Amino acid sequence: MVLAAMLLFTTAPRTVRAAPLDEPAASAAGSDSTTTVAAALPAALPPAADAMRRPPALVPLYVSFAALQVLDVHSTLTSIDGGAREGNAAMAGLVGSPARFAAVKMAAAAGIVLITERVRVHHPAAALALMIGLNGVYAGVVAHNYSIAR
Repeated sequence: MVLAAMLLFTTAPRTVRAAPLDEPAASAAGSDSTTTVAAALPAALPPAADAMRRPPALVPLYVSFAALQVLDVHSTLTSIDGGAREGNAAMAGLVGSPARFAAVKMAAAAGIVLITERVRVHHPAAALALMIGLNGVYAGVVAHNYSIAR
């Protein structure tokens, strides 16, 4: 959303015809008074617009991270149904309620994405490395869970 607004406001200056206060709005099209909107826009943009650019791979990594979280929930619950136990002590108490377990996993995933977005503003390479690492770790967790579920 922020990126779309930045693109919208950083395009070429637009000239808007404005009617003087004593003329009706309908006659503004023929008026010679003009105001350049672009003069007021730079103040509305963040000072470090270049630093806010998102690395192209980051959004697909967010999507794959969310997908891995869904697969982690499924693989964990499938493994538990097969007789395994949850290895994460913090989540062990939640696996008895699949809805609660899934909700906590999705909230944690959303929190990680939000934190990564905050990091990205000043350290885009670190945000990218973080998501690559987390995707790798969760891919291993999901693969392990499914290997146990067999």
